[in-house]
Amino acid sequence: MHSSLFTLHSSLKLLPLLALCLLASCGKKEKSFTLEGKFRDMQAGELLIYNQNGALADVDTIIVKDGSFKYVGKAESDLAAYMLVFPNAVEQVIFAREGDELRYEATANDLRNYVVNGNEENKVMNQFRKEVYKSDAKQTREAAKRYIEKNKKSLVAIYLFDRFFLQDDDVPEADIKAQLDLLIKSQPKNRLLLDVQSALKSSGKTAKGKKLPKLSFTTYSKQTYALDKIRRPYVLIAFWATWLNDAWQTKETLQHIRDEYKDSRQLDIVAFSLDTEDYRFSEFADADSLGIRYICDHRAWNSPLVSRLAIRDLPSYVIADSSRTILHYGTDIHQMQTDVEKTINE
Repeated sequence: MHSSLFTLHSSLKLLPLLALCLLASCGKKEKSFTLEGKFRDMQAGELLIYNQNGALADVDTIIVKDGSFKYVGKAESDLAAYMLVFPNAVEQVIFAREGDELRYEATANDLRNYVVNGNEENKVMNQFRKEVYKSDAKQTREAAKRYIEKNKKSLVAIYLFDRFFLQDDDVPEADIKAQLDLLIKSQPKNRLLLDVQSALKSSGKTAKGKKLPKLSFTTYSKQTYALDKIRRPYVLIAFWATWLNDAWQTKETLQHIRDEYKDSRQLDIVAFSLDTEDYRFSEFADADSLGIRYICDHRAWNSPLVSRLAIRDLPSYVIADSSRTILHYGTDIHQMQTDVEKTINE
């Protein structure tokens, strides 16, 4: 809006400010969709709604009064998935695009069973929910496969893939890749699918048996540490940053591991920070760096070690032997201590 005001012809400068604002907004009617809802067993309450695609990330509140509501939300030209969030954290998906007029019906005591009418995508999801209503997890995933195959060019297929494959820890990676390949063939330019594909390709870089890259670093104490010349039988590299909520917990866990194994001389400990501001990193490193090699190249996610290992989560850790072979990788700091113990005692 500001840019349109600044680019107005100079002859308009004497118009009142309100007139300028109205003129600037003219022709820029906000895109929207309408959702009218009715509950059969809830008279009043509040729900949240947000755009799952992230392009319109605002979270809005929907007020239920006398068992019904009417919501007018920001919309995209393309179809987007919106999530209704209930006070008990249950989420329901609704598909909408600019101009849609949707009708919603549900029973608050059975939130799995709801109906949305007004476009073809919600009609497909209504049918899917009806089909899997009494199914177990395996049966539901099989149904999701069928619906993905039948609707592979739609956002519905991407939602089902995300909900019943990516978000389920019990799904084998081979099954995830099979569904992903199917979807990418039908939607080759979809950014979400391409990001997932990239992540899956990168995940193997920290897998057991892979090698650490041959890289050298300068530690906070001005020493050189080279990964192709690991000085002890094993090395633990913990990736962290001072801006993490559990930064001190990570540091304390590393100190505990150091204290437990310092006499055995079995383990090098490297605390690799993704900080970009040196003073924050220095406060941590100054506090107690004895026996822990603190490293920060101030390149954060662009650090060669981070990118070469495809590190995507903080905190995370890698345990390798002196030949640079990775033995363990994880993101749970408590598990890190257990994995170190297993490694040392094997």
